[in-house]
Amino acid sequence: MLEAAELLEDNSYDAHQIYKVLEHTLKIIDWTKEKLQPALFLETLYEAQAYLNEALSKMKKASPITVNVFGHTHIDLAWLWRIKHTREKAARSFATVLRLMEQYPEYIFVQSQPQIYAFLKEDYLLINIVIKIN
Repeated sequence: MLEAAELLEDNSYDAHQIYKVLEHTLKIIDWTKEKLQPALFLETLYEAQAYLNEALSKMKKASPITVNVFGHTHIDLAWLWRIKHTREKAARSFATVLRLMEQYPEYIFVQSQPQIYAFLKEDYLLINIVIKIN
């Protein structure tokens, strides 16, 4: 949040609100208990986090800036493992991505290595053939 506030103009209302929330958050934390009573210190950290989450949820979310984020996996094809391990890693990565896409329909995934798609296509077809035979 501090980095976000520092990007805004000094006299910005939004920056002022962020600084105000951060200042209050830091006041919630009882730094005197850090070494003497770690459990109580931890409790104040949780309280500060709860306050911060609540304050953030109440702040306006409108912005002229839109940030689009995409999931991506990069798998080194010529790394220190065998090709079969690369293929296995690709399959696991794509299985994970498919689960994420089921959980979060808005999730977008980018994979920029055509050879990975070729491996998956070959392996997927091979799996289908084995399943049909059995």
